[in-house]
Amino acid sequence: MSRPLCGFLFAGLSFAVVLPAQALVEPGSQAARAEIRRTGFGVPHIVAANERGLGYGIGYAYAQDNLCLLANEVVTVNGQRSRYFGPDKATLEQRNNMASDLVFQWLNTPQALADFWKAQPLEIRQLMQGYVAGYNRSLAEQTTQGLPQPCAAEWVRPISTDDLVRLTRRLLVEVGVGQFAEALAGATPPAPQKPLQVNAQQVQALQLAAARNQRFALERGSNAVAIGRELSANGRGMLLANPHFPWAGGMRFYQMHLTIPGKLDVMGAALPGLPLINIGFNQHLAWSHTVDTSKHFTLHRLQLDPKDSTRYLLDGQSVAMGKQQVSVDVKQPDGSLKSVPRIVYSSIFGPVVQWPGKLDWDNKFAFSLRDANLQNDRVLQQWYAMDKADSLKAFEDSVHKIQGIPWVNTLAVDAKGQALYMNLSVVPNVDAARLARCSDPRIGTELIVLDGSRSECNWKVSAEAAQAGIYPSSR
Repeated sequence: MSRPLCGFLFAGLSFAVVLPAQALVEPGSQAARAEIRRTGFGVPHIVAANERGLGYGIGYAYAQDNLCLLANEVVTVNGQRSRYFGPDKATLEQRNNMASDLVFQWLNTPQALADFWKAQPLEIRQLMQGYVAGYNRSLAEQTTQGLPQPCAAEWVRPISTDDLVRLTRRLLVEVGVGQFAEALAGATPPAPQKPLQVNAQQVQALQLAAARNQRFALERGSNAVAIGRELSANGRGMLLANPHFPWAGGMRFYQMHLTIPGKLDVMGAALPGLPLINIGFNQHLAWSHTVDTSKHFTLHRLQLDPKDSTRYLLDGQSVAMGKQQVSVDVKQPDGSLKSVPRIVYSSIFGPVVQWPGKLDWDNKFAFSLRDANLQNDRVLQQWYAMDKADSLKAFEDSVHKIQGIPWVNTLAVDAKGQALYMNLSVVPNVDAARLARCSDPRIGTELIVLDGSRSECNWKVSAEAAQAGIYPSSR
């Protein structure tokens, strides 16, 4: 059995406030049990006998502290902001509600949710099921007592495991498709034999999106320092984690301590809706992440069929674009709802995006975006393996094997004084030779644009990689 973290976290800290433990028992035949004890600043220390019980405690504690935050994010990832708040307002990240809704309706289809859920190991499913039950119990209790004023509204509801999958997929595409919400939502075929026309509202939205994209790395970049035995005072590892994630919204960290006696004992921080630790430490090691500089998506310039701008040429053959109809319920001035349909076009690479002046969809070319993390269904399994690692080798091996880190660097140290840096995230397998043959230099170095008219310019597939089209961990 692993040594409880509480024993050395608070030893000698006479000012630490330890509140009475709260024992939770889920009603019903699948009764989950958890114990929550809060210390200074309300940090929850959650103990359970299994993953379902642990998830139950996490969801309950999170809802106690962040009900309005998560409820708002659930509205976002369900593509329902226009329904409740109107189409012209914006998310906390300053994404237009209508554009945001269209993207999440496209992203989180029933099939995509089912595929992600099917890929999860039993432990992860149980964590998520427990989280949902715990959150919903806290919601029911708070509803009886009166919901907090910021979210005392009709858009607050019980959640499901599908909602947690939606939240996870939103996190995955944060640096890919998520940065092109307005460009995806506004992509429409050009009128035949007419110059490209873009309305002023779309131009303004894309200008805001461009500014947001440029700020992303700066605002999320984060810092971390991993120090090994040669430089530490006591010969053990030392880690400084300085995440730059925001204090509000869907990327706000939440501190907690999770224990399954004999199996798991980890403390750190997690993002909303995730029933595990993203950055933190256990008895054996500590780790953190920083946003990496790797490219996690590519654009593909499609050469259009001269007869039809919704068809493109691939290896000399005319191929029809895929058409996915999405509908967004939009709140009208009188309070009624109107369903607004849109078509999202796609190629074999991914959705078509349109950025006037940079990525134009005219009668000759269009641009399609392929995001490596759209197929990353391993991310939760990855972080849970890191949470449980009992050595730096086990920690590192899990990252090489699972390849679930989405878009961050990893720094870690252990009690033996070893230090580790890894840039092993989900990255398209496009080497220098392929770039030289296939990239379009006219776009500049900010974006990687490949020739979408040749199959040989698509991502290379390696049998060693955990996912088709990404670099294997050995590279």
